[in-house]
Amino acid sequence: MALAGFGFAALFRRTLLMIIALLLLTVTIPIQVPRYHFPGLWPDSTTSVYCRTNLRTGEVDPSSFVTLANDRADAVTVSELTPEAIQRFYQAGLGAAFPTLF
Repeated sequence: MALAGFGFAALFRRTLLMIIALLLLTVTIPIQVPRYHFPGLWPDSTTSVYCRTNLRTGEVDPSSFVTLANDRADAVTVSELTPEAIQRFYQAGLGAAFPTLF
């Protein structure tokens, strides 16, 4: 974003904005480049697995979904969730592994 801002500031000859964008680039590049190109430098980082699904208006088998989520996911997001599906998922045990519901 800072690079795009620098480009637009240069295009429209806005000196102050070019200086701000250049400072922002100077600060962010040394931070971001090593994280993307040298991931081994950050041993304390962890990988999170998200289970994202479309329930197709509650047509998903709750027990198989809960088994999949419990075995592989750190967080679960769903779409087309009906109140009846919420009850079926809690009865299948989803609330035990993922107690927070938003």
